[in-house]
Amino acid sequence: MLAEYLRLTTNFTGLHEQLNHDVVPRLARQAGYDSFPNYVAGMASAKVTAAASFGFKASWDQLLMLLRWNIPAMFSGLHILHIQRRDLLAQAVSFSIAAQTKRWNSLMEGEKPVPDYLFSDILDRLNGSSHGNRMIRQICCIYDLPRVEMYYEDLLADPVGVLNAVHSQLGLSLRRFNLGQARLQRQADHYNEAFIARFKQDFIAHISA
Repeated sequence: MLAEYLRLTTNFTGLHEQLNHDVVPRLARQAGYDSFPNYVAGMASAKVTAAASFGFKASWDQLLMLLRWNIPAMFSGLHILHIQRRDLLAQAVSFSIAAQTKRWNSLMEGEKPVPDYLFSDILDRLNGSSHGNRMIRQICCIYDLPRVEMYYEDLLADPVGVLNAVHSQLGLSLRRFNLGQARLQRQADHYNEAFIARFKQDFIAHISA
C-alpha cells in the first residue's frame, strides 16, 4: 500500500518485489542481464520521470544482499523507508492467512479459500516480524544508512500525513496527486479477528503450561 501511494506521487518509481529469489533469475533471463548489478541497473532504468527516485521492496536479508554487492554505489544515495506494524500479532495472522490462500493483496482475483487457524505458524511469523524489524534497525545502524520509520496503522488513518512526513524527511516536496487512484485495499476480515482472539487465548495457555 505504501509503495502504491509513493508511486502515485510520481516522485518514486519501482518499489516492487524484484529482489525475491524466484523473480531475479526469471526477469534476468527474460531481459538478458548477465550479472546482478546489470539486473539492478535495468530495473532502475524504467523510470516514470527522470527525477523519480527508484527503489525496491526489500526484507532485511535482501538489503544485506544489496550491500554485499555494493549496489548503493551505483546510485546517488540510499534511504531506507522502514514501514512496520504496531500490532505484530495482526501482521502475523494476516501473513499466515495469505500464505495459505495465496491472496497476497486485494487485487488478486478468484474466490478466497477458507484459511486454517495454525498456532505454530502464527507464532513463527510473529517472531519473524520482530526479528526482521530488529535486523533492519541494526543494519541501518552498522552501515550508517538513513532510515525513515513509519507505521502501517498511521498510513491507514492518515495516508497524506504519512506521505508528507516521508517527503519532508527526504527533502522532497509532495506533489498534488489523487489518492483515489490507489487500488489496494485492506484485506483483514472476520477470519483475522477470530484467529487473533484465539491465538491470544492459546498463547496464554501455552506459556502457562
